[in-house]
Amino acid sequence: MASGSPSLALVIASGNAGKIREFAALLAELPFEIRPQPEGLEVEETGATFAENARLKATAVALATGCWALADDSGLAVAALAGAPGVHSARYADSDGERIARLLRELAAATSASAGAAATPAFTFSTAATTTPPETTAIPTLASLSAAAGRGERPWDPSRAGALDRVPADQPPADQPPADRRIADRSARFTAALAVADPSGAIRLEVEGHCPGLILEAPRGAGGFGYDPVFLVPELGLTFAEMDKATKGRIGHRGRAFALLEPGLRQLLA
Repeated sequence: MASGSPSLALVIASGNAGKIREFAALLAELPFEIRPQPEGLEVEETGATFAENARLKATAVALATGCWALADDSGLAVAALAGAPGVHSARYADSDGERIARLLRELAAATSASAGAAATPAFTFSTAATTTPPETTAIPTLASLSAAAGRGERPWDPSRAGALDRVPADQPPADQPPADRRIADRSARFTAALAVADPSGAIRLEVEGHCPGLILEAPRGAGGFGYDPVFLVPELGLTFAEMDKATKGRIGHRGRAFALLEPGLRQLLA
């Protein structure tokens, strides 16, 4: 990127208004003129990973506009669904409401089928690093997380939280899965892969950010978009849809990815 211009065009390779607003806020302190991708431009997302799709979109939009382009490919991976919806998150159904409904329906079926199984899911995420021995770690139930958050309490101290595949000392009845198993069944992770292409379509920067959490049994909150109303961040006791923009921008997958990307953007601007 050449310096000396007070404002440089940067096209956000997305037709999603919510994503464009988030990027505009994240890029507010950098000298860019933020533009959406041209109307009617569709890029086929044929990649097998978020990173591959981000590269495809950044290159295509840069070539189509002759501008620098920033592309994001992001989505939700749920442990009990073997990582689905994954790269198909945006195409899981025709609207946000339908996507959430399908996710909850399929997750309910998956967790019900596995409720009596002894093995943990093969595709798991941890919301915090292991810091204490198993016998001293108390992992709350999903219901207690939701109830505590409703009372305005901090339901889970991450300094005491262990890996999600740990079993509490006092086992529940045989027909009821352990608390940590129920959480593991609903564990999920948002991923955001970002790629920046120059006007020739060459990829100049790429990073990836993650935010682990849990899928609630019902939507909560009026903000955000996509799966935000059912994605709970246990450390805060809030869904993405309940967070203010600054908080989501700081701890969300897109914000974490942008924190990795920003130093590279500043170097390109120099």
